Amino acid sequence: MFSQNSKLVNSTVRDDFVRQSLNKISKWAFPKVFSVGPAYMLLMHMETLGSKSPWTKETVWADIDKWVSGEQQGDFELLQPYIDSIFTQWGHDSNRNNFLRFKEFCNDPMRWGTSGGAKKTKFKGEVYRSKWAWAFGRLLDNKGRPKDSVDLYSEACKEPEVCVVAFKEEEKKTREII
Repeated sequence: MFSQNSKLVNSTVRDDFVRQSLNKISKWAFPKVFSVGPAYMLLMHMETLGSKSPWTKETVWADIDKWVSGEQQGDFELLQPYIDSIFTQWGHDSNRNNFLRFKEFCNDPMRWGTSGGAKKTKFKGEVYRSKWAWAFGRLLDNKGRPKDSVDLYSEACKEPEVCVVAFKEEEKKTREII
């Protein structure tokens, strides 16, 4: 699969490939533990045997710097027609009544994705650090009743634009959380 000439193979890429391949074996073996027998447990979680991810802090910081630099990565003029085609066909529904308006989406935190945080917010007498507490703290009054005419997007735009980057070291990987 890889070239026999080790100089042509980046060891980081090879390590990552092996780790991902072992992870696939683990996922294949998991249901067999219950359907065939516990011997398949020997094939599970082998991807964790090689310690942490091969990416160094310097590599991750360089990646973050590139990401926040604002420089355009890749040839978007070449990709633009394909991207436009995908987005015009994706989830196409001719009935406009089935779509949420932007404000409706923003004011419905239960539709928001799971990742991401927020500044500390007091909600129902408790202090939380979650985007849902931030949202519900603005959508509901002190008695838990919906407020009239709330615009969470406008509220969010008033917040300071600050990103905090932290490294998260996990068994299988090191990643940055922004």
